[in-house]
Amino acid sequence: MNSNQAQLIEDFLIKQDESDRAFYLPIIDLLVRLGYAPKRTASATFGLDFRHPGLNQTIAKFYPHDLRLKYYASDDYSEKFHASVKNVIEEFQGKYTGCYGCGRCGEELSGYTYVYEDGRKVFRCGRELNTIPNASIEDLTEILMLIQIQHDFFNNVGR
Repeated sequence: MNSNQAQLIEDFLIKQDESDRAFYLPIIDLLVRLGYAPKRTASATFGLDFRHPGLNQTIAKFYPHDLRLKYYASDDYSEKFHASVKNVIEEFQGKYTGCYGCGRCGEELSGYTYVYEDGRKVFRCGRELNTIPNASIEDLTEILMLIQIQHDFFNNVGR
């Protein structure tokens, strides 16, 4: 990480309250150790986008009180993470669902499948990040685990 990236992280963290700093700091530490580089998001709200230059993958975006992650490599996560997939499907009335046909997945689709109580299945492309509602320090262990699993997946599939 270069000094500009370190300053960007510092600028983001200084604008957060103490509990958000305690929440974001371990996540940022893991992402940086794994080789993800922060850049400022292209939005009016100051946020950070963590992309791995060698893998050409974004794994997380942070905004104040708003964490967005990729975690489709794991199929074992808590209800909060299942709900985040459902929330984004329903928030946008199914607009960001299905395969986009970009060809990046190869033979097996990479993404999230949400199964409704009536058995209906909806696929969400893994290229998209999911907002984790009300993410907090209590979720930290699971978030760090999901980031590590997703990173390992990116490394194993070579993309």
